[in-house]
Amino acid sequence: GIWLWSYQQVKFYAGVQVYHELQIEDIHHWCLDKSNFCPCPNPLTPKHRMGHRLWREAHYGNVREAAIAGKMGNVDVVFLGDDMIEEWRGLSYGKLNPNKEANAQVFENLFWEGLGYNNADFDGLTLGITGDKTFNLLWRLQNGELPNSLHPSVWWISIGTNDFGHDGKPYCSPEVVSMGILRVIEEVREKRPNALIVVNSIL
Repeated sequence: GIWLWSYQQVKFYAGVQVYHELQIEDIHHWCLDKSNFCPCPNPLTPKHRMGHRLWREAHYGNVREAAIAGKMGNVDVVFLGDDMIEEWRGLSYGKLNPNKEANAQVFENLFWEGLGYNNADFDGLTLGITGDKTFNLLWRLQNGELPNSLHPSVWWISIGTNDFGHDGKPYCSPEVVSMGILRVIEEVREKRPNALIVVNSIL
């Protein structure tokens, strides 16, 4: 079916100023199939995937890279998200993915100026992990991937696709996914009040 949002719903989300204003009670439909019987978690509660060894290693790798970038102090853009963000570096769960090698070449040409490998115009840092949902990214931001020293010119967020479904199973409704994305945005805004945040549309 096609989801249509009411004017009241759009007005509510547009008026959110801080994450404390996001309320679970404002969700009318939890599931993509419009039922309320799907494995769709609370989008406002951060959740890790530490039981997944590769995810855990990828997260620790992101924490290290964020700390290094923060110390260097010359990052123009930090990309936050899931598979699509991680694959820009040719990675999957922090490991090289031969099928994404072309992605890495494009990213390096555009965003690796500070490393001296090319003549790119910008410095970019990717903090994405394959399979992540909004609440996974929220947890990562609260646990080392948003260090106090990291102050890029732009925060670019691309998250939410996996919330809609995984492994062929439909999960969360647009209402839930939107609230999860807003919660991530507000986490960045709370820690970086003057940040310029770009939110990528969901593919």
